[in-house]
Amino acid sequence: MKVSVIMAAFQAEQFVGKALQSLKEQTYSDFEAIIVDDCSTDGTPEIAQKFVDEDERFRLIRLTENGGQAKARNVALAECVGDFICFLDADDWLSADALEKAVETFAEYPRTDSVLFSVIMEYADHTEPFPMPDFDVLSGKEAFRLSLSWAIHGVYMTRAEIHKPHPYDTSARTYSDDNTTRIHYLLSREVRRCAGVYHYLQHEASATHKVSLSRFDYLRANESMLRQMAELGVEQSILDDFEHQRWMTLIDCCWFLYQNRRKFSRDEIEWAEEKIREYWLKIDHTKVKRPHRWKLGYIPLSRFAFFKKEEYLYFFLKSLKEKIFLH
Repeated sequence: MKVSVIMAAFQAEQFVGKALQSLKEQTYSDFEAIIVDDCSTDGTPEIAQKFVDEDERFRLIRLTENGGQAKARNVALAECVGDFICFLDADDWLSADALEKAVETFAEYPRTDSVLFSVIMEYADHTEPFPMPDFDVLSGKEAFRLSLSWAIHGVYMTRAEIHKPHPYDTSARTYSDDNTTRIHYLLSREVRRCAGVYHYLQHEASATHKVSLSRFDYLRANESMLRQMAELGVEQSILDDFEHQRWMTLIDCCWFLYQNRRKFSRDEIEWAEEKIREYWLKIDHTKVKRPHRWKLGYIPLSRFAFFKKEEYLYFFLKSLKEKIFLH
């Protein structure tokens, strides 16, 4: 059973060698690694090429225009010939038995369509496992519901017959590829986990950790997710759960703007506030769940001006509390 590992790489010369070496050292040998260099200007493609030259299981595709992770992954996905597909980001790495453990799970449980790796978060000064509820097996619907708030993570291997017809969502530059994970879970008969470890590096250079207006792609990605859920005929109770999650994402974006307001220009702040207002209008406020409906900072007030004042009051008090705690 062949495994296809796809990698989108951009400006990753500091990390990509370790990522690819972890693939080369896999105990499961029947895999292909398709690396798509997303128009890097550093040494990323040259490092990748060394692995291609040394091992016929590795392939490199070099793009002439930077399109973002989701688009780069889709280029790789189109080339996959494996029975199972997973991704490895260029700044992460796998335990030597990761692919083997995932394939063993598929072989033991023929109804399983997606297998989650065990994720270890790698920080500069410590490591910690991704906190996840303990389970042996979930239905696709159960996994989908848990993924709406990322109670379970999105680092997994899935069958090609699910992944190929449902490539990565490119509706936003960042975050929209998360939607694809959720769709794969929803379409799975069973979702399980395995002991193979995915080491997930946490560093400021990653796209999701940078302080930039790309953070507001969260809002656009959530809107795309809502459209796809409607198209798939997802039941109303799950749609309601996601509407609550959209509200939580909106609050998170407000907090991000408040924390980093001195790092943005006035025009950038006005743009971000307009995006917040735009999505505030689109969310069904009646779906905000208890206890958040009555919690300062989360109360769905009837007017945007009131909501904006509520957020600033909440964030001011939250910042004050953090300062007192630190001292």
